[in-house]
Amino acid sequence: MNKNKSGFISMTLVYTFLIIFLFLMLAILRTYNEKDKFLQTIDDQINEDISTNVKSKVTVINRILENNSPINEKDVSIRFFMIANSHFGNGNGLYYSENLDMVDENGDGASTRMYYFRGVTERNHIVFAGYCWRIVRTNEDGSLRIRFNGEYNSERGCLTTSEAINNHSITIGKTKFNTENSEFLNEDYLKYVIDRNSLSVSSDIKEILEEWYRENLIVEEHEGQRDYYSLKVADELYCNDTYKYIDSEDNIINEKYAVHNLVPELINKNNKNMNAYSNIRNNLTFKCSVSKEDNEKNTTLIDAYDIAGLGNHKLVYPIGLLTAQDVVLAGGYISSDDDEFQGGRSGMNNESFYLNTGFNYWTMSPYSIIDNVPKMTYVNSMGRLDAANVKDSNSNFYIIPVISLKSSVEIASGRGTAKDPYIVK
Repeated sequence: MNKNKSGFISMTLVYTFLIIFLFLMLAILRTYNEKDKFLQTIDDQINEDISTNVKSKVTVINRILENNSPINEKDVSIRFFMIANSHFGNGNGLYYSENLDMVDENGDGASTRMYYFRGVTERNHIVFAGYCWRIVRTNEDGSLRIRFNGEYNSERGCLTTSEAINNHSITIGKTKFNTENSEFLNEDYLKYVIDRNSLSVSSDIKEILEEWYRENLIVEEHEGQRDYYSLKVADELYCNDTYKYIDSEDNIINEKYAVHNLVPELINKNNKNMNAYSNIRNNLTFKCSVSKEDNEKNTTLIDAYDIAGLGNHKLVYPIGLLTAQDVVLAGGYISSDDDEFQGGRSGMNNESFYLNTGFNYWTMSPYSIIDNVPKMTYVNSMGRLDAANVKDSNSNFYIIPVISLKSSVEIASGRGTAKDPYIVK
């Protein structure tokens, strides 16, 4: 009996130890699986972070910041209303603004830091859709405003500023801003989109720009596949502003349409003193004017500002021209107390300024309506702002397109120089 009882106890202990062992093994396996899942989760997160980080580093703005040392405009003494070039100085390279009064371009409170190239620089070349462009600045949403600079050559790269001087391949043609029309009012000639009899009529220059966009950026056949370049183009505001004109006696002249006697985007609309050089120095801004009804905040039918209600939905394609404020920020302006608001002293040139071309080309900023003469601003052959009577037969200037690339656009290669430009992926 005792022997059998002892054997029973021994077997019970064996089974007990076996059960305990199995439970321990199951616990170990469960712990291992949970640890493995935890490690896998960590590994997946690391891979995701690496992927996100790598992706962020190849976006256009990140690549620009890697290859440049941006300077806060507050840390240097930039005189915006003087030219910027290799001889004159006054700011050359990449700068940024954090002035909310200046950068809230769309009046929606969503301002961010704004970067812009200025003066002499060859670090702002980018290739998109088979063409070279010069990076001008960022927009409020982080997209990138770029100006056409001719066809891309894989062996040569892009044209430098000096190589582009008097090279008409960096334009898409010549035109008057608007052709004379007996039904037009003087203010109509300053409009990128003309409102006549409840209809929107395209200006001459808008028709040419949109035709070029359709033929070059909508679709391209490449190795049997279609590349939709336009999907990378941001729908930004293209300002063609007008303001109230108030003379020295507080008389409002043509409240809805008339403009100041200089760059309207740069002048406070309540400014009584028409000595623009002494009054616009503190009013430089990226903003379009506030009133959508009185001004042209040009966007497409489907635009990025639907929620804010800021766009006028009059563009077929998101393409325009430089504004006068773009040129001023870039260093293409000169002032003098004794000149008559005509872009500076005669004979003073700005050839090395990166937006200079050696010939006259249009901006989309009105200049004035004085004595029934409508004038638009343009960049002249000396590389600075000037004004022209759009009705004059001699006002047949060149067209250089401006578009904006989405902030998500990635860069495949390049360092932003003319010989090694950024290549859009």
